Amino acid sequence: MMTARWIALARSAHATRMVAVALAVAALGVVPLLPRLQTAEVRVAAALLAVARFTMATVPPRSDIVYFGLANGQRIGVEIAPQSATALLSLPLLLVAAAIVWLRPADTRRAIRALLAALGGLLLANQLRILLAAILADRYGPQLAATVFSAMTTALCLGLAVVLFVFVFTGIHRPAAAATGERG
Repeated sequence: MMTARWIALARSAHATRMVAVALAVAALGVVPLLPRLQTAEVRVAAALLAVARFTMATVPPRSDIVYFGLANGQRIGVEIAPQSATALLSLPLLLVAAAIVWLRPADTRRAIRALLAALGGLLLANQLRILLAAILADRYGPQLAATVFSAMTTALCLGLAVVLFVFVFTGIHRPAAAATGERG
């Protein structure tokens, strides 16, 4: 009986180590795939802009620029530079999740939930940043849009993703503990 439990524990530890390695490999895999992932993100941005009624939202083949029309008939483009792409911004999140899973196997599920929430939040924030830049360009001109679509807002998006990761990782079980009156 005890041997079976140790075997199950060893398999579990091995599985969590494999999850940690898979997350680290995914982080390393992002780098060579960055141009493709960046193009996919630009295509999502074009679709979002088209839904938001920006005319002729297009992406040229193998491009990281989404072009769209403004209300005044002018066409402008927004480039998602590699350092602003969600794929590259996800690297620290993937590596932190891999480290948590490796060092604290019992927290694997919480780390994966936090990672998924943070990656989703990062993608959403980056797409909203592009949409906001387009709205500002349409209403107030391209100069203000260029200010919003800057490295500062990229850092803000990453910062929000990190906060979301920490919040989900540390806060998922707190309401249940508070409801039962447990202290920890």
